[in-house]
Amino acid sequence: MEFDPRYLAPMATLIGIAVTVFLYLLQRRKELSYEVLWRQQLVEMKGKTRNRIDLRFDGNPARDASFVVVRLVNTGHVNIMPGDYQVRLSVDCGSASDILMAEIVETEPVGLVDDSTAGPIIERIEKNKVVLRPMMLNRHDSVTLQLLVVQPGEKIAVNGHIQGVKRIEERKERQVWPLIMIYTGQCIAWVTMFFLSPPMFYPFQFTAVIPLVFTFLTGQVLFMCGLHLERQQSSVKQGQPWSSAFD
Repeated sequence: MEFDPRYLAPMATLIGIAVTVFLYLLQRRKELSYEVLWRQQLVEMKGKTRNRIDLRFDGNPARDASFVVVRLVNTGHVNIMPGDYQVRLSVDCGSASDILMAEIVETEPVGLVDDSTAGPIIERIEKNKVVLRPMMLNRHDSVTLQLLVVQPGEKIAVNGHIQGVKRIEERKERQVWPLIMIYTGQCIAWVTMFFLSPPMFYPFQFTAVIPLVFTFLTGQVLFMCGLHLERQQSSVKQGQPWSSAFD
């Protein structure tokens, strides 16, 4: 069945509209995520010998304490303003936990922690959670906290409510679908090129070439969109390794 080139115009229009809507929605996404970068128990010794260890922090027993590092990142495309916070953010370590220490160890940009008018980022430390003040987070801005927690729960969670953010989710792995778009687009483009042959150009057969060129450009659009999204994910600072945080 011969392809009718008259369908190319509406197909190109539909794909163009779809790509435009997709990119527009992507650029308007507001999102806040968090990562648990490090979680390590201070005393890992087992057996009766463990009970003979007396480890304290500021006079408080810390034998069952764990060192925890949590990073909050604006992973969306819209700035988060102080007025967007409906409920303050809090790092919750579990109902049975006891936080001995919490402090800001890193921000991106560097001067984010210095705000003489709004006060420190950590507003207060309760028994099992750290409450943060509302702060502006531009795209890819991040705040990293280190905590010393006695008997932390299985899951460290960040709670709160920000206008326009559906939920604050833990960011464990980078998304795979931008890579799928990259490789799918390149496969479409290169497979299309292999189907091009000299007889299509001489004698020139316009109706035979246009569908192949159109398919090639579709693959290139997918490739460029996927590459753009992958670069955006890579630009979110991953931070230093925390295995030597006490050095």
